[in-house]
Amino acid sequence: MSKIVMVGGIRLGFAVAKALNLPSVSAIRSRLNLPHLRPSIGFPTKTEVMTNIESFFGPNTGKSSHSRTGFSLMIDEIAVESRLRYDIQQDAIVGACREHVRTKYVGGLSDKENPLDTLLDIQAKLNSGEFHRAAESTMAALARFGDSDYNPVIILASGTCKAEKAIDQLRWIELIFQSWKESPFGESLHGPIWSVTTDGDAKRRLALFQLCMKIKLSPTSDLYRLIGHLPLLNLFCGPSFITHDGDYKHIEKRLASAMRSRSGILVNGAHITPKMLVNYLRCSGDLSESRLLSFFDGTDPQNVPKANSLLNHLYMASWLPSLSSRPENKPFTLLGEVLGSFVHPFTVPSMSLSKQVTSLSKCGHLLYSLYHIDGAKFLPGQLIYDMEATIKNVVFCIAKTQLVDTTLPFYVLQSGTDRLEGRFGTYRTITSDRNGDLLQMCEHAAGAQQIDQIYLAHPDWNRTPYRLSLDG
Repeated sequence: MSKIVMVGGIRLGFAVAKALNLPSVSAIRSRLNLPHLRPSIGFPTKTEVMTNIESFFGPNTGKSSHSRTGFSLMIDEIAVESRLRYDIQQDAIVGACREHVRTKYVGGLSDKENPLDTLLDIQAKLNSGEFHRAAESTMAALARFGDSDYNPVIILASGTCKAEKAIDQLRWIELIFQSWKESPFGESLHGPIWSVTTDGDAKRRLALFQLCMKIKLSPTSDLYRLIGHLPLLNLFCGPSFITHDGDYKHIEKRLASAMRSRSGILVNGAHITPKMLVNYLRCSGDLSESRLLSFFDGTDPQNVPKANSLLNHLYMASWLPSLSSRPENKPFTLLGEVLGSFVHPFTVPSMSLSKQVTSLSKCGHLLYSLYHIDGAKFLPGQLIYDMEATIKNVVFCIAKTQLVDTTLPFYVLQSGTDRLEGRFGTYRTITSDRNGDLLQMCEHAAGAQQIDQIYLAHPDWNRTPYRLSLDG
């Protein structure tokens, strides 16, 4: 019933309650007792993050503390209405960009001598461009690795105008780690953060490189005992063995875009163009001409099913005897191995964890070799880095899981930001497919989390967003 009210609104909840003799809307609301997500007024502070950790991970939240598996810190942006709102709980104006606003401008309104003058001053600063209305909200969420209680929990919501530098991103990311370590409701109760995951944003990539490549794994550590002997594995990590994780669905989209590039790519010195790839795919004979050509239509680069299908069909074509047996097609066969060895561990559910790691390891070694030969003419350096970081993170997280308990499962599908992207879809369901402002997003945070918990218990009730699914 609570899901009906949150998704369909009060009127639908009232109608359903009357029709099916269910509890009333007021009865449901009086018993929900949902926690509140505090938005950041300006640049995120430890107090804000610690408060949110207590609200969502404290003793009254029902979060399990018996498991000692680690968490993924997932960071992504969601579009919001560029609107300032008064937050009565913080006595502050919420919705400005953290890059330029100062808390003294928008906080403590009731303490001001003349609040109206303060509001007019805020308007003047907005008009002059001293700070801006946030166009997006940065959401940082923690999600557990494992087979239970793995839904994301948002602990940071901060407005941004996208002008932030890498050094400032590093500051608030480190602030989250520090807050989780120090909070009595954080690491000591629930377990450590193992990785930090984001998409391909260049500034955030630099910030995470600086955080997650600080120290080399010590030969005396237990983790080194498990993975230190692996050939060519990058053993650099951050404090507490934190590693950077890319998002495999973003990587698939970028790989598909590289295949569509008019200039083509070099593979072991051989030039492969989109026209050649089209001809290779024609040899398979199982694609209609219209579907084949649609793979190379770049007007919808965010389409995950199309990207995944293109990469899989290229891999299958590379195994055709009529192509693989000819020496001039060896570069294409090699390209197919690169694509298949990365995509399959995330898309073929029948693969064992051992086979998934073997496949990803093969991909990592092929990427290193081909980039050494062809450089950025093979694939962009940023994409290579994100793929290698994703592969390395899987290896590190498996080893960390084994150190906790060798019987615990690990799922490579839990890497990336997919779980947070799913939460964004739930947000839009609650807000009738439109973007709310920053304060509305925070007001809906606990409700969206409860809806996802219901979907976790009843997965057949959930419809995955088209562009996030692998099969469309």
